[in-house]
Amino acid sequence: MTLIIAVRYRDGIIVASDSQASDFQARIRQTTEDKILELSSHIVWGLSGPVGLQQKIGVPLKKLAASEWQHQRLIDFRPKLVRVVAKLQKEAMEQYVPIPQSLPPRAELLFCGFTRGEPWILEVDETGQDQEHTDEGFCPIGSGKKAAHHVSFTLAHYEVVSQGLELAKLVAYRIMEDAIRVEVLGVGFPIRMWVVDNQGGCAVASPEVDHVGQLVSEWRRRERSTLGGPPSTE
Repeated sequence: MTLIIAVRYRDGIIVASDSQASDFQARIRQTTEDKILELSSHIVWGLSGPVGLQQKIGVPLKKLAASEWQHQRLIDFRPKLVRVVAKLQKEAMEQYVPIPQSLPPRAELLFCGFTRGEPWILEVDETGQDQEHTDEGFCPIGSGKKAAHHVSFTLAHYEVVSQGLELAKLVAYRIMEDAIRVEVLGVGFPIRMWVVDNQGGCAVASPEVDHVGQLVSEWRRRERSTLGGPPSTE
């Protein structure tokens, strides 16, 4: 199970994910580092679904992205990207052999980039249909996406698409934190983050993500204090 979100801000995109890998059939849960992957210097992506399908999709995409896409607008390579993904999604379904308690290899994908001076967010759903979310500035995929949508609505008044990087990190972290706590099953801490801007894609170091989490806790404390609530113990 997975939760990956993209939050657009004034100068780029924040991509955040949970870090729990789960196999409910085998009753295995473990922490993973790689739910957000680099596709090229200015494009990152993530997949909610089987790891094997992620590997199959990632190989041809990485070859194409490395040679072509960094210097193109999304509109120029979007059809090719979606064709590659949809083809492999279809093949995985056709090759699926049902066995007791098994699930078909469905996958949602999220691509975030900054190419030709433009930030963008592209979702490819389980059926291979694609949708750009750049203007609204937010897109979640995975088992926790409903919870993430609800949290994002409560924070919409911050208008992150017109704000700077530091506020975007806080909002992205808070969406992830609340969604993980609501979902509980299949998603978990710690939260991982990437920044994608004109300089390229870069993973945010764990100590910095932890600091963002501390700032979010202070944000919550100040909210409580404005309403005359009890003092925070955080």
